[in-house]
Amino acid sequence: MGDITARTIKRLAETVRLLLLEDDALVIEATQTLIESNYLCKVDVFQSIDAARSHLESLDSSLVGDYYSLAIIDLYVQNQKGTDIIRWLKQYTDTPCIVVTGFPGSEYATEAANLGVVGLVAKPLDVKTFDDIFKTYRLPKSSRLPASST
Repeated sequence: MGDITARTIKRLAETVRLLLLEDDALVIEATQTLIESNYLCKVDVFQSIDAARSHLESLDSSLVGDYYSLAIIDLYVQNQKGTDIIRWLKQYTDTPCIVVTGFPGSEYATEAANLGVVGLVAKPLDVKTFDDIFKTYRLPKSSRLPASST
């Protein structure tokens, strides 16, 4: 088996995409930094449900189901329910959804569970939580890849 080249790593990072729906700028920055520095993933950040839905609807319908490896969705986004975008994703894709929330016992958390999310994670998120989630979905961790000079 050949060495993993920088080009291969870059292509992998561009093809493994996560959708992050979050409206808190500090949480976005911390989460995006944590993910992109530890995993070979591209994180597409949306700060409103309307922006996320508009983006998803703009994708070629044949690509929507395969575009994101995982969606991480805040349960409350600008006074809207994150379950709205989960419902949309479930209707058009098979993208696994994880809900993050500061209110894990709320009725919206129950609604999200009933929609078939694969996980409900209380904030604040930590590296171990992401590692467990990403192992489940076999997302590539950058520190596990050999260094390459090409």
